[in-house]
Amino acid sequence: MPTNAYQLGRSISVARIERIDTGAEIIPKATSDGLAMTMLTDPAGLRQVGPVARSLSPRIYNTTLVLADTEYSQALASGLKRLLVCTQDLTAFRVAFQTGLVAAPTAPYLAVPASTQYYEDGLHVEGQLTVFVAGSTAGKVVQIVEWT
Repeated sequence: MPTNAYQLGRSISVARIERIDTGAEIIPKATSDGLAMTMLTDPAGLRQVGPVARSLSPRIYNTTLVLADTEYSQALASGLKRLLVCTQDLTAFRVAFQTGLVAAPTAPYLAVPASTQYYEDGLHVEGQLTVFVAGSTAGKVVQIVEWT
């Protein structure tokens, strides 16, 4: 398998190219000095997707939806790189990043179906971000995991 070296700061990382079943090639994250580089290839040639700073500091929030169809919020840390939101028992819920959209569902919001979760990776959030959640059943616990 071919390898490629990428200059990251003052050192060089080497990553191996591996083929995935879609016929595209992927270079796994090559890390150096706290950075990660993700590269994808397609039949037309190499296409860069990274670099992405590694997220090393997870923080978990548990927000109880005391009342059904009521908006609850959680402020997230600056420097957010990854986000996961789900209910503790994997029931359906709603999520948005603006107030006033999830209690009485008003677009744009995201309806997260039962047995699934909302997940974002590769974020580069500068400043404050707040996530707003609601559900149709009272007493559910929404778990929010942020990585900075």
